[in-house]
Amino acid sequence: MLKIIAKISFILLIIVFLLMSFNLFLIKLAKPGKAGYQLTIPNSDTGFFHNSGMQFYDKKYDGYIRINKEGFRNSITKGNEYANATFIFGDSMLDLLYANRVLPNYYLEKKYNERFINASCMSYSNIQEYLLFKKVYEKYHFKRAVFFIYDGNDPIDNFHESNSLPSIKGSNGNYIVEKPKRTKKQTILWHSILYSIYFAKKCNKIQNDPDYWNDQMFGYVYKMKDEHEMFNKTAFILEKIIEYAKTNKINIKFYILPNIIEMPKEYSKSTLENWQKNNINMESIRKYFQKLRNDMSTTIVSQGIVCIDLTAKINELSSGKFYNKTNYHLTPEAFKILIDKGVIY
Repeated sequence: MLKIIAKISFILLIIVFLLMSFNLFLIKLAKPGKAGYQLTIPNSDTGFFHNSGMQFYDKKYDGYIRINKEGFRNSITKGNEYANATFIFGDSMLDLLYANRVLPNYYLEKKYNERFINASCMSYSNIQEYLLFKKVYEKYHFKRAVFFIYDGNDPIDNFHESNSLPSIKGSNGNYIVEKPKRTKKQTILWHSILYSIYFAKKCNKIQNDPDYWNDQMFGYVYKMKDEHEMFNKTAFILEKIIEYAKTNKINIKFYILPNIIEMPKEYSKSTLENWQKNNINMESIRKYFQKLRNDMSTTIVSQGIVCIDLTAKINELSSGKFYNKTNYHLTPEAFKILIDKGVIY
């Protein structure tokens, strides 16, 4: 029995030694966050959020993907700067996996000489943004916020329900926001750079697969059984955001980011081939997204809040390089042009 325990202990020591060795070897590429080397970690309010203090090197833009100690996509920020800052809320369209120096908040700060805090988080729904908005306000009491709604998947994310994510429960207009029933557990592997790099590469491979994004962005149009409920739940959560902002006298503004399928200048031969291969009816989907954008905009404007649909302006300014052609996200270059020309903010 003692020999078995000794062998198990020896194996565990070797594993720990190897993990430490790999971490030391790769430490120049990454810095651990509050819970190791994963970019996002479980959160009891929003399901998940950034891993505070995490950073990874971005070879493409020669800089670091940084998450500060508060969990935002900013560099080190003094506490008293938050109250006077404009907070940005959104999903991966704003929480781009690129170096911080090419994020929208960086370009906004450069143009307007004001502080912009990027509180966006990849894969967030408007429900998660609402809960984070409340939580962050209670801590920092800021007075300005900007929300970016992505018509490509925000509404469908608002419709889905999950035990590990916040959801909108109810039907026919009688809704409540319910926090996650449980959160995912962290594992010891999260403290290994090697595992994190493997995990990141695996995610990157998935996110660079056009078939994955075709399904994420367009496929659900054909699968959706209850569009009416999806529209209603999205309108409900947008109204909750506005209600909270009005109650606390927070000046808010909304921007709607369009889907690549609404941008003819952005079509490439390969994207068209992918869509055709997946039997995507582009005209019907364009009409679907147009209605979706109109409904969201009407909901927001009816509450006396500014909502700017960026579709027409992006179509006008597009050079054919505004969208990544595999994951269909807006590029840093697109945000730079939109901000430099005063279209955003």
